[in-house]
Amino acid sequence: MSWTTIKNEASGILNWLLEGRAKLAKDKLQLTQTPEQKERAATLLLASDSPSAFVRSCLVKKRDGELGVVDLYEHYQEWCRDNHLRSFPSKPFSRIAKEEIEITMGLKLRHDLPGENGKTRRGWKNLGLVGRIDAGTGGNRSCESVG
Repeated sequence: MSWTTIKNEASGILNWLLEGRAKLAKDKLQLTQTPEQKERAATLLLASDSPSAFVRSCLVKKRDGELGVVDLYEHYQEWCRDNHLRSFPSKPFSRIAKEEIEITMGLKLRHDLPGENGKTRRGWKNLGLVGRIDAGTGGNRSCESVG
């Protein structure tokens, strides 16, 4: 930037600084966020802990419910897409979700859920998705959105 430009803009910059100082003094030196800034901050916080947020907002204890680890991760990925969040990789998601489910709902990961061809799969009994009547009925594919 040339000295001529700075010289021409100096009074405007000084006025801008003085206006900002006056506003800060009026607000008792408290910075305020615009609604857009508040929304962005909430989104960033949510994205930093999306597995826990997913468990808290999308899962419920459900009598006779069953949710396998693979199905849970697929629903989480869909929820992230719906909420414009980047999903965690499978292993970190599974570790965080397992802890969150155990803490918030008292349910332990099992290794004895019935799977295909007589094999067993990992998952939870008595766990279901919010707003979902039956996993096989093509009902609501994604739980509640956030934000």
